[in-house]
Amino acid sequence: MEFLLAGGDVFHDLATHDIDFILSLLGGELPSEVYARGASMEPMLKKAGVMDTATVVLGFPSGLNVSMELSRNASYGYDQRLEVFGSNGNMCAVENSHKVPMVAGNSAGIHRSGLSYSFPDRFREAYESELDLFADIIEGKATPKVTSHDAVMASRIAEAALQSALKGIPIKLDTAKVPEVAAA
Repeated sequence: MEFLLAGGDVFHDLATHDIDFILSLLGGELPSEVYARGASMEPMLKKAGVMDTATVVLGFPSGLNVSMELSRNASYGYDQRLEVFGSNGNMCAVENSHKVPMVAGNSAGIHRSGLSYSFPDRFREAYESELDLFADIIEGKATPKVTSHDAVMASRIAEAALQSALKGIPIKLDTAKVPEVAAA
């Protein structure tokens, strides 16, 4: 709770990762408009004006629309899913990771183990891969997969979502005016 009260809003803390992933699928296309709504289900956060649940819609120049639902209130575990529907009717889905990757069915229904409860559980392998890549970059064996421009754009879009939720209006993005960030 202390982290959330000190600035861990759903747009900058959660949505930036989803935005970054979505942008990586689109080959450079950036959204031109962001609309978001947010609320708080937790009384202490509501009193402090901190949103813990939100919906974000990204509108792209090509006509693509992306919708995201964000919440810190999944009591059953770490819930993160993605569905993509392509222009030719193709679909791709990324489901939640379960503690045990098994499904059982009987006359009482379909049964699965619970979801991973926290992001360290869910993303342990990803963190290890990131550390391996970081070491390879330091040793000159690899280059970063994410650019400073990618990071700036994810942050700008997250901030636009926060502003949209606070103001109750869509926010237009002029992505043509985003300066490149010089490498350190």
